[in-house]
Amino acid sequence: MITISVKGQKSHARRQFTELAARAILRKLVNDRMNLDVEIVFKKLSKSETEEGIVGLCIVEDYGRSPRMFTVEISSEASWADQLSTLSHELIHVKQYATNELYHYAKLGTYRWRNEKYFHTPYSKRPWEREAYRRQNILLKEFAHENYAACKKMMLAEGITL
Repeated sequence: MITISVKGQKSHARRQFTELAARAILRKLVNDRMNLDVEIVFKKLSKSETEEGIVGLCIVEDYGRSPRMFTVEISSEASWADQLSTLSHELIHVKQYATNELYHYAKLGTYRWRNEKYFHTPYSKRPWEREAYRRQNILLKEFAHENYAACKKMMLAEGITL
């Protein structure tokens, strides 16, 4: 079972929509029986994170062989469109950690990706980031297509026209 909670979104409609999107995206990435607990938090990121261009983070809360508890932090100052793409991007990282494709050795600045270690690898060269960027918009488009009515309702509520 996948448990999702959303915090920091002032709009009830956005909280509901975020949860719907997160659940739909995660269902495409992992098996429902993985028992994941994902807390999505919209917040003002630190000055250093903002200066680095960070819009979101995936934080593993229970490091071990098979992590199951995650916090996804998303900048509350980003546009709604950027928040949704960041959500999709960070949920891909949730999948990578939960399936043990990705492991971060925090003290060493080292990552293990699909049994290969990466030491101080520049962000743009990290294969797990490349996968997340490659898939984030595909997953969002699939979600929008499969949840047209909810997306249309949210766009109307937000005053977005195409």
